[in-house]
Amino acid sequence: MKCSDGRYCDMALRTRMMNAKGFAVYAHDQLGHGFSEGERFYIPNGDFTINRDDLLRFVKLVADEHPDGTPLFLSGDSYGGCLAFHAAHKLQTEGNAPAGFMGCALNCPAFDGDFPAWPVVLALRYILKPLFPRWTPFFMPHPITPERVWKEPEPRAFYTDQSENHGLVKGGKPFCLGTAEGLIRAIQSAQELFPSFCQPFHINHGSVDYGVPISGSEQLFKQSKTPPNKKELNIVDDGYHGLFSQLDAKDTFQHEIVWIEKMILQNKR
Repeated sequence: MKCSDGRYCDMALRTRMMNAKGFAVYAHDQLGHGFSEGERFYIPNGDFTINRDDLLRFVKLVADEHPDGTPLFLSGDSYGGCLAFHAAHKLQTEGNAPAGFMGCALNCPAFDGDFPAWPVVLALRYILKPLFPRWTPFFMPHPITPERVWKEPEPRAFYTDQSENHGLVKGGKPFCLGTAEGLIRAIQSAQELFPSFCQPFHINHGSVDYGVPISGSEQLFKQSKTPPNKKELNIVDDGYHGLFSQLDAKDTFQHEIVWIEKMILQNKR
Protein backbone atom coordinates (compact mmCIF):
# COMPACT_ATOMS: atom_id res chain seq x y z
CA MET A 1 0.00 0.00 0.00
CA LYS A 2 0.94 3.66 -0.38
CA CYS A 3 0.41 5.91 2.63
CA SER A 4 -0.88 9.45 2.54
CA ASP A 5 2.64 10.77 3.24
CA GLY A 6 3.87 9.11 0.03
CA ARG A 7 5.76 6.21 1.58
CA TYR A 8 5.15 2.63 0.50
CA CYS A 9 4.53 -0.27 2.86
CA ASP A 10 4.85 -4.03 2.82
CA MET A 11 5.12 -5.70 -0.61
CA ALA A 12 4.83 -2.37 -2.43
CA LEU A 13 7.94 -1.17 -0.62
CA ARG A 14 9.85 -4.41 -0.77
CA THR A 15 9.21 -5.04 -4.47
CA ARG A 16 10.37 -1.52 -5.35
CA MET A 17 13.53 -1.86 -3.28
CA MET A 18 14.35 -5.24 -4.81
CA ASN A 19 13.65 -4.11 -8.37
CA ALA A 20 15.88 -1.06 -7.82
CA LYS A 21 18.70 -3.54 -7.17
CA GLY A 22 17.89 -5.50 -10.30
CA PHE A 23 16.27 -8.40 -8.46
CA ALA A 24 13.09 -10.00 -9.84
CA VAL A 25 10.34 -10.68 -7.29
CA TYR A 26 7.85 -13.52 -7.68
CA ALA A 27 4.87 -13.76 -5.32
CA HIS A 28 3.28 -17.14 -4.75
CA ASP A 29 -0.51 -17.12 -4.44
CA GLN A 30 -0.72 -19.85 -1.80
CA LEU A 31 -3.80 -22.05 -1.55
CA GLY A 32 -6.39 -20.26 0.57
CA HIS A 33 -4.48 -16.98 0.40
CA GLY A 34 -4.60 -14.08 -2.04
CA PHE A 35 -6.78 -14.71 -5.09
CA SER A 36 -6.15 -18.45 -5.22
CA GLU A 37 -8.88 -21.03 -5.06
CA GLY A 38 -10.00 -22.42 -1.73
CA GLU A 39 -11.34 -21.11 1.53
CA ARG A 40 -9.52 -18.12 2.99
CA PHE A 41 -6.67 -19.06 5.31
CA TYR A 42 -7.67 -22.68 5.52
CA ILE A 43 -4.76 -25.12 5.65
CA PRO A 44 -6.18 -28.08 3.67
CA ASN A 45 -6.92 -31.00 5.98
CA GLY A 46 -4.75 -29.32 8.60
CA ASP A 47 -1.71 -30.54 6.63
CA PHE A 48 0.92 -27.83 6.16
CA THR A 49 2.92 -30.09 3.79
CA ILE A 50 0.27 -29.45 1.13
CA ASN A 51 1.17 -25.74 1.29
CA ARG A 52 4.90 -26.55 1.46
CA ASP A 53 4.84 -28.78 -1.61
CA ASP A 54 2.75 -26.23 -3.51
CA LEU A 55 5.45 -23.65 -2.74
CA LEU A 56 8.17 -26.04 -3.94
CA ARG A 57 6.40 -26.49 -7.27
CA PHE A 58 6.23 -22.71 -7.61
CA VAL A 59 9.95 -22.37 -6.81
CA LYS A 60 10.86 -24.81 -9.54
CA LEU A 61 8.61 -23.03 -12.04
CA VAL A 62 10.33 -19.73 -11.24
CA ALA A 63 13.79 -21.29 -11.52
CA ASP A 64 12.91 -22.64 -14.97
CA GLU A 65 12.23 -19.07 -16.12
CA HIS A 66 15.90 -18.15 -15.73
CA PRO A 67 19.31 -19.49 -16.81
CA ASP A 68 20.84 -22.18 -14.57
CA GLY A 69 22.70 -20.67 -11.65
CA THR A 70 20.64 -17.50 -11.40
CA PRO A 71 20.64 -16.56 -7.68
CA LEU A 72 17.42 -17.69 -6.03
CA PHE A 73 16.23 -16.92 -2.50
CA LEU A 74 13.06 -18.12 -0.80
CA SER A 75 11.23 -15.58 1.33
CA GLY A 76 8.16 -15.61 3.52
CA ASP A 77 6.46 -13.83 6.40
CA SER A 78 4.85 -15.39 9.49
CA TYR A 79 3.31 -18.74 8.44
CA GLY A 80 4.81 -18.12 5.01
CA GLY A 81 8.22 -17.82 6.66
CA CYS A 82 7.71 -21.19 8.31
CA LEU A 83 6.74 -22.68 4.94
CA ALA A 84 9.79 -21.14 3.25
CA PHE A 85 11.98 -22.76 5.92
CA HIS A 86 10.31 -26.15 5.39
CA ALA A 87 10.71 -25.84 1.62
CA ALA A 88 14.39 -24.91 1.98
CA HIS A 89 14.97 -27.88 4.28
CA LYS A 90 13.30 -30.22 1.82
CA LEU A 91 15.48 -28.89 -1.01
CA GLN A 92 18.47 -29.50 1.26
CA THR A 93 17.57 -33.09 2.14
CA GLU A 94 16.39 -34.18 -1.30
CA GLY A 95 19.39 -32.65 -3.05
CA ASN A 96 17.36 -31.35 -5.99
CA ALA A 97 17.51 -27.63 -5.33
CA PRO A 98 17.78 -25.32 -8.36
CA ALA A 99 21.42 -24.60 -9.19
CA GLY A 100 21.13 -20.98 -8.05
CA PHE A 101 19.42 -21.61 -4.72
CA MET A 102 21.28 -19.62 -2.06
CA GLY A 103 19.07 -19.68 1.03
CA CYS A 104 16.05 -18.02 2.53
CA ALA A 105 15.06 -14.61 3.87
CA LEU A 106 12.43 -14.89 6.59
CA ASN A 107 10.40 -12.17 8.26
CA CYS A 108 8.76 -12.78 11.64
CA PRO A 109 8.63 -16.51 10.83
CA ALA A 110 6.14 -18.60 12.78
CA PHE A 111 8.57 -20.83 14.68
CA ASP A 112 6.95 -20.57 18.11
CA GLY A 113 3.54 -19.84 19.55
CA ASP A 114 1.31 -19.83 22.60
CA PHE A 115 0.15 -23.43 22.36
CA PRO A 116 -2.67 -24.91 24.44
CA ALA A 117 -1.98 -27.71 26.93
CA TRP A 118 -1.11 -31.13 25.46
CA PRO A 119 -4.49 -32.74 26.27
CA VAL A 120 -6.17 -29.97 24.28
CA VAL A 121 -3.73 -30.39 21.39
CA LEU A 122 -4.32 -34.15 21.31
CA ALA A 123 -8.10 -33.71 21.34
CA LEU A 124 -7.81 -31.15 18.56
CA ARG A 125 -5.46 -33.29 16.47
CA TYR A 126 -7.02 -36.72 16.75
CA ILE A 127 -10.71 -36.16 17.49
CA LEU A 128 -12.11 -32.78 16.50
CA LYS A 129 -9.99 -31.78 13.51
CA PRO A 130 -10.44 -35.03 11.50
CA LEU A 131 -14.21 -34.76 11.93
CA PHE A 132 -14.70 -30.99 11.59
CA PRO A 133 -11.64 -29.39 9.94
CA ARG A 134 -13.52 -26.24 8.86
CA TRP A 135 -15.32 -25.72 12.17
CA THR A 136 -14.41 -22.79 14.39
CA PRO A 137 -15.56 -23.74 17.92
CA PHE A 138 -16.63 -21.09 20.41
CA PHE A 139 -13.63 -21.90 22.60
CA MET A 140 -11.01 -21.08 19.94
CA PRO A 141 -8.92 -18.10 21.10
CA HIS A 142 -9.09 -14.86 19.15
CA PRO A 143 -5.91 -13.72 17.38
CA ILE A 144 -4.22 -10.62 18.70
CA THR A 145 -5.86 -7.27 18.06
CA PRO A 146 -4.87 -5.14 15.04
CA GLU A 147 -3.33 -2.57 17.40
CA ARG A 148 -0.75 -5.18 18.38
CA VAL A 149 0.00 -6.21 14.78
CA TRP A 150 0.37 -2.84 13.03
CA LYS A 151 2.02 -0.01 14.94
CA GLU A 152 1.04 2.76 12.50
CA PRO A 153 -2.65 3.80 12.32
CA GLU A 154 -2.95 4.19 8.54
CA PRO A 155 -1.72 0.70 7.52
CA ARG A 156 -3.75 -0.76 10.38
CA ALA A 157 -6.91 0.90 9.09
CA PHE A 158 -6.18 -0.28 5.54
CA TYR A 159 -5.60 -3.92 6.43
CA THR A 160 -8.65 -4.16 8.68
CA ASP A 161 -11.04 -2.47 6.24
CA GLN A 162 -13.11 -5.30 4.75
CA SER A 163 -14.07 -3.12 1.78
CA GLU A 164 -10.39 -2.86 0.83
CA ASN A 165 -9.33 -6.49 0.98
CA HIS A 166 -12.06 -8.00 -1.23
CA GLY A 167 -12.95 -10.56 1.42
CA LEU A 168 -9.55 -12.22 1.05
CA VAL A 169 -8.52 -12.18 4.70
CA LYS A 170 -10.01 -13.11 8.05
CA GLY A 171 -7.96 -10.81 10.22
CA GLY A 172 -8.91 -10.73 13.88
CA LYS A 173 -11.07 -13.85 13.73
CA PRO A 174 -10.40 -17.20 15.43
CA PHE A 175 -8.83 -19.95 13.32
CA CYS A 176 -10.84 -22.96 12.23
CA LEU A 177 -9.68 -26.35 13.53
CA GLY A 178 -7.84 -27.34 10.35
CA THR A 179 -5.82 -24.14 10.29
CA ALA A 180 -5.05 -24.24 14.01
CA GLU A 181 -3.83 -27.83 13.78
CA GLY A 182 -1.86 -27.11 10.60
CA LEU A 183 -0.07 -24.20 12.25
CA ILE A 184 0.81 -26.21 15.35
CA ARG A 185 2.21 -29.07 13.25
CA ALA A 186 4.17 -26.69 10.99
CA ILE A 187 5.77 -24.95 13.97
CA GLN A 188 6.56 -28.10 15.91
CA SER A 189 7.95 -29.84 12.82
CA ALA A 190 10.15 -26.82 12.08
CA GLN A 191 11.59 -26.89 15.60
CA GLU A 192 12.52 -30.55 15.13
CA LEU A 193 14.42 -29.65 11.94
CA PHE A 194 16.39 -26.71 13.36
CA PRO A 195 19.46 -28.79 14.40
CA SER A 196 19.85 -30.28 10.91
CA PHE A 197 19.32 -27.08 8.92
CA CYS A 198 22.48 -25.86 7.18
CA GLN A 199 21.21 -23.45 4.50
CA PRO A 200 22.06 -19.72 4.56
CA PHE A 201 19.29 -17.61 6.08
CA HIS A 202 18.42 -14.10 7.18
CA ILE A 203 15.66 -13.22 9.65
CA ASN A 204 14.00 -9.90 10.41
CA HIS A 205 11.98 -10.10 13.63
CA GLY A 206 10.44 -7.43 15.84
CA SER A 207 11.49 -7.33 19.47
CA VAL A 208 7.86 -6.91 20.58
CA ASP A 209 6.15 -9.15 18.04
CA TYR A 210 2.94 -10.09 19.87
CA GLY A 211 1.75 -12.34 17.05
CA VAL A 212 4.79 -14.61 16.68
CA PRO A 213 7.31 -14.81 19.56
CA ILE A 214 10.88 -13.97 18.59
CA SER A 215 12.03 -16.98 20.64
CA GLY A 216 11.54 -19.28 17.64
CA SER A 217 13.82 -17.21 15.43
CA GLU A 218 16.42 -17.11 18.19
CA GLN A 219 16.17 -20.88 18.53
CA LEU A 220 16.82 -21.46 14.81
CA PHE A 221 19.76 -19.05 14.86
CA LYS A 222 21.37 -20.88 17.79
CA GLN A 223 20.62 -24.48 16.80
CA SER A 224 21.15 -24.51 13.02
CA LYS A 225 24.30 -25.88 11.39
CA THR A 226 24.44 -22.89 9.04
CA PRO A 227 27.93 -21.34 9.16
CA PRO A 228 28.04 -18.13 11.25
CA ASN A 229 29.00 -16.01 8.23
CA LYS A 230 25.91 -17.15 6.35
CA LYS A 231 23.17 -16.48 8.88
CA GLU A 232 21.87 -13.29 10.43
CA LEU A 233 19.12 -12.43 12.89
CA ASN A 234 18.15 -8.77 12.67
CA ILE A 235 16.14 -7.88 15.77
CA VAL A 236 14.13 -4.74 15.06
CA ASP A 237 13.87 -2.69 18.23
CA ASP A 238 10.21 -2.11 19.21
CA GLY A 239 9.15 -3.92 16.04
CA TYR A 240 5.65 -5.40 15.77
CA HIS A 241 4.50 -8.28 13.59
CA GLY A 242 3.67 -5.92 10.71
CA LEU A 243 7.32 -4.88 10.36
CA PHE A 244 7.13 -3.48 6.86
CA SER A 245 4.33 -1.03 7.60
CA GLN A 246 6.42 0.75 10.23
CA LEU A 247 8.26 4.03 9.76
CA ASP A 248 11.62 2.23 9.81
CA ALA A 249 10.56 -0.36 7.21
CA LYS A 250 13.14 0.75 4.65
CA ASP A 251 15.99 0.23 7.10
CA THR A 252 14.62 -3.18 8.07
CA PHE A 253 14.42 -4.39 4.51
CA GLN A 254 17.75 -2.84 3.56
CA HIS A 255 19.32 -5.15 6.16
CA GLU A 256 17.92 -8.11 4.22
CA ILE A 257 19.11 -6.76 0.85
CA VAL A 258 22.65 -6.28 2.17
CA TRP A 259 22.67 -9.92 3.33
CA ILE A 260 21.39 -11.14 -0.07
CA GLU A 261 24.13 -9.21 -1.85
CA LYS A 262 26.70 -10.68 0.55
CA MET A 263 25.52 -14.23 -0.20
CA ILE A 264 25.72 -13.63 -3.94
CA LEU A 265 29.24 -12.22 -3.59
CA GLN A 266 30.36 -15.16 -1.45
CA ASN A 267 29.01 -17.58 -4.02
CA LYS A 268 31.06 -15.95 -6.77
CA ARG A 269 34.36 -16.46 -4.96
